[in-house]
Amino acid sequence: MNILIAGYGNIGKSIHTLLKKYPISHIENIHIAEIKEGLSAVSGLANLHQQLDVIINVTPDDDEKLVQMCENLGVHYIDTGFELAYKIKDLMTSKTKNNGKSIKLWGFGMNPGLIEYMYRKQNLNKKHIVIEFETDTATAAQSNGLFHTWSPETYISESSIEPPFAYINGSMQIIDRNATGADIELFVDGEVREYLWIPHEELFSMAQSNKNCALTAFLYCAPKNVQRHSIQSRKNKILQKSHIPVLHDIHGYDCVGILVCVDQELTYVYNKAIHQDCYRDFSVNGTCWQVACGIYVALTIMPYLKAGDYTVSSITSDVFHIIDSTLEKLGFNIETSKKVITSNDFWDKIMSPFSLVK
Repeated sequence: MNILIAGYGNIGKSIHTLLKKYPISHIENIHIAEIKEGLSAVSGLANLHQQLDVIINVTPDDDEKLVQMCENLGVHYIDTGFELAYKIKDLMTSKTKNNGKSIKLWGFGMNPGLIEYMYRKQNLNKKHIVIEFETDTATAAQSNGLFHTWSPETYISESSIEPPFAYINGSMQIIDRNATGADIELFVDGEVREYLWIPHEELFSMAQSNKNCALTAFLYCAPKNVQRHSIQSRKNKILQKSHIPVLHDIHGYDCVGILVCVDQELTYVYNKAIHQDCYRDFSVNGTCWQVACGIYVALTIMPYLKAGDYTVSSITSDVFHIIDSTLEKLGFNIETSKKVITSNDFWDKIMSPFSLVK
């Protein structure tokens, strides 16, 4: 199997490094397309398609045109996201049927991606609430300025421009981020941290994957300075993002998981990536490493899938044992805790925008 990594930024470099450290037996050759001005993933595919079996799209290119090319050429496709603009409900319903001649894996990163796998592995057979809950404590030893651990452009859009939402009993509810209490302060890991509601495509797929899911939503705490910048920019209606760098040689961690509430009992299921450990081993921060792990899983399970469109929420459990062994090999640990936040904070703060009751 020959693959093309289209886009050699933070995520492209991360998956390339991961593949060099942990080779996959069915991958023979890795091609790199460093997308620059005037070039695109589409042109990279057009030039190399006779040598390719799989394209990993980590560029901002138009998904629809690229995917149609893959379908026509019989090239398989992996994407770390599936943007809201790309007809998300169609993707999660009619488009997930096995058809065509290409395997297309959507949202195989961290979130979307492995966060959905954490959720599915819980096998929840009672009514429940699931809140994506992410805390990034990154600090830079030599900088008191603004930085982020992943795309600042996407983060500012998600935290300040696009309306956040939840899925409640299968229906979307917009969260008013300008309302009192929309920015939530929680005592987590020894200090008060500020969390924002974020719109994310996997909320729908998670809600659809389990009929017992009463609510899905996403709370995110970015590194402190960029979080405050986002909040102040939104309040001042001045959104600045182009000057914010992505840093890798940083301290702290990115803890990504789900808060699951069943019968009023809270459990946090999560992966914690230590930024400095990931930088030492892979030259990237923990956030980029987590996303690369999702792509690595996609490449590992691809030979076991038939042609069609898939998300992590729609793949069958037949490949779960392969995913488990792959994550173990990568050192991607899924842990649980009962103590990340108090029950009062959950019901009085996190659940305040919603109509569900205790």
